[in-house]
Amino acid sequence: MPVTRAKKHPDLERDTPLVALAAARAVLESRSAQLDRPLPDSLARQLARRAKVHYVHSPVFRRRLRAPGNRGRDTLHAFMHHWLDEWFADPTPAARSRSVDALATFAR
Repeated sequence: MPVTRAKKHPDLERDTPLVALAAARAVLESRSAQLDRPLPDSLARQLARRAKVHYVHSPVFRRRLRAPGNRGRDTLHAFMHHWLDEWFADPTPAARSRSVDALATFAR
């Protein structure tokens, strides 16, 4: 009887030199500076989790993160910024401020 090997699922941190949580923290630090207020670290964990899930399920996302040089890292940062923008979707400054407060409460 032939030996079957377990099929390996794609893994962002095994397949690339990227560390999702480190990228997420860098993105949050950048966004915190833009908003002039701290964002909770739990958002970094949510961003990292989302990146890992997308990496498993999307061949296009995997290909883009495996790009040579800094392109994979830059793509991951761009996606994470996009996901944060999605969470802070309302374009008015007052609503963004309320969104930050709500996310800070939600993310604890």
